[in-house]
Amino acid sequence: MVPPLKRSFEFEITTAQQADSIVEALNEQERQKLLDALNKKMRTNKEKKESQKKESKETLTKSLEFEEDTFKIDSKGWKEEERKIYGEWKIKVKVNATWDVVEYLEWLAKWEQIFITYDAFIREVMKAKNCSKEEVVQKYLMTDDELEEKMKDKPSNSEEYKKFFTNEVKDHLAGFWGPRHEKFLAVGDRFNVWLAGGHSAVFMQNKWGLGSNNRFYGFSGRLLKNKN
Repeated sequence: MVPPLKRSFEFEITTAQQADSIVEALNEQERQKLLDALNKKMRTNKEKKESQKKESKETLTKSLEFEEDTFKIDSKGWKEEERKIYGEWKIKVKVNATWDVVEYLEWLAKWEQIFITYDAFIREVMKAKNCSKEEVVQKYLMTDDELEEKMKDKPSNSEEYKKFFTNEVKDHLAGFWGPRHEKFLAVGDRFNVWLAGGHSAVFMQNKWGLGSNNRFYGFSGRLLKNKN
């Protein structure tokens, strides 16, 4: 009597001869079950490989190129105020209802917006792109490693960096919001931008750098050219 199919493989098959012997011992119905099981396994493996290949391709083709302009949201109806910039000097700004997005109304960074806290920035990108937080990070923001990859051929003080600064940065020198003194700092001098995870990057005239754990500061937003 032929043992149940599930018990026929309770040992390791190490040779083709062993496999042939097992197949020969099966009746037609059991052979069909075995064939169906093997086909299902092959389809599963193929689908898994195709999925992994697709994920790998998506990762490799993620654009690290900035969109043409900084990320901004509609400021219609926002309240106008004066806020400190350097010392005791103040400039006119617009602020949203929860005072976590600010738009400059004058001086060197006029019309640029600062997103005060990382969470506020992520919230607004999710709305604008109609996507999840995970998708914001995967598609539209750079990690520290990705920024270093983007800038590897544009080291500080190089001609390549100066060209990058002139073409992509110099018109967006909005500086940053410092929570300690509740002031806008480095306006007209630096471009500070949010990165994934609440980290940040800073671009100055001749050099660039990375920051970390700045979730409660305020920086500009600059998304990547990746489609919805």
